[in-house]
Amino acid sequence: GPQYRLAQMFPGVPPDIREKYRFDWTTVTVPEMVEALKEACSVKLQDGSRGIPPHPSVANKAIDFVLANRDYLGRRMKKTLGRWTMHHASKGDFEKAKEWKQVWKNFLTLENHISAPFRQILQDAEGRVGPNFGNLDVRSFCTGELYERIGNYVVLKGMVAHWQQKVQDAIFYENNFEPEEGSVLYLGKGDPRRYLADSPILWSLQECSQVFKRAQEMCDLFVGDEELFGDFPPEIVFLEEALKINHVLAESGT
Repeated sequence: GPQYRLAQMFPGVPPDIREKYRFDWTTVTVPEMVEALKEACSVKLQDGSRGIPPHPSVANKAIDFVLANRDYLGRRMKKTLGRWTMHHASKGDFEKAKEWKQVWKNFLTLENHISAPFRQILQDAEGRVGPNFGNLDVRSFCTGELYERIGNYVVLKGMVAHWQQKVQDAIFYENNFEPEEGSVLYLGKGDPRRYLADSPILWSLQECSQVFKRAQEMCDLFVGDEELFGDFPPEIVFLEEALKINHVLAESGT
């Protein structure tokens, strides 16, 4: 049901499970982290030994372990496991490298398993919001169950952030003349497709400002509608308030 979908969107673990698997971040070392992750991912195999389950299976314990430490894992742990695998391969220990490659692959599968509902909900929301860009009657396409409305809000807020960055890039180009020989700073700013002879994107300050203003209007209307935003969980309300502060700071140039 809808509540189950919301729980899938923002997964967590009970306090006792979190306490059981949570690293002590004041003392833990990287080798201890990867060894603990490997142990959490391991299960009893058909031959009676312990090891990483065949792809794409994952252990329930591993899911709990990752959720309990997810704020410190994610992309950084993906890189760490890749480096750890390459470390053993560079030393010629190919058995160890193969073993850690399995752990690495299993962790990537875990991340995909945990984040898949969130990504799917946002993809569905993009299908509702995208075709209606510019439509200020947000109720006509943003209603639905709580998890669907949260997805709509995240897409709207992401759209505002995207076009705010486009505006800042356009301001940079408006205020900086291109050096005769170019520079990494200048050429690396914004979307490089702006340099195409027949550019398919909007990149001028006027165009980006117009789109940004309309995106901001749509998001503000959504947030101001009690029927759409009134029952949001406190984490999302905090996000909205925090990003408002960030928006004010960005506008003031801080």
